[in-house]
Amino acid sequence: MDTTTNRQPNTLVSLATKKSKEIVRHEFTKEELMIMKDTIAQNLVKLKKKSKELKDFKDIIKAETKPLNHENNELLEDVVTGFKDVEMEVLLVPDYDNKIMEFYSEATGAKVGERRMLMSEFQAEINFPQ
Repeated sequence: MDTTTNRQPNTLVSLATKKSKEIVRHEFTKEELMIMKDTIAQNLVKLKKKSKELKDFKDIIKAETKPLNHENNELLEDVVTGFKDVEMEVLLVPDYDNKIMEFYSEATGAKVGERRMLMSEFQAEINFPQ
C-alpha cells in the first residue's frame, strides 16, 4: 500500500496501528517566512531603541556616580596621608633664631604651619612712614 500520498484523516486513522509523538520536519511556507522576517525586523527596531535607552541610562548613572567616586578618592587620600594641604590667608611671623617663617591663622591665632625662611626674609624690613 502506498503511504506517501495525502489521505483523508479517517482513512489514516483506520490504517494506523498506534499513536506516537515523533519529531518531523516542517517546511515553512513563503507566507510564514515573510511573517518571521517581519518579526525579526520589528525586533531589531525594538532592540535598537532599547539599546539607546540603556546607553542613556548608563550615561545618567555614570554622571551621578562620577562626583561620588571623585569625592571618595580625595577622602581616601586624606585618610591614607593623615593630612590635607589647604591654601589660606595667614600671618607670617619670622623666627630669626631658627631661620623659619611661622604661619598663624588670623581668625584663631593658632599656628597652622611653618617653612624655612627665604633669603630675602633674613633681613628685617623697616617701614618708614611717608
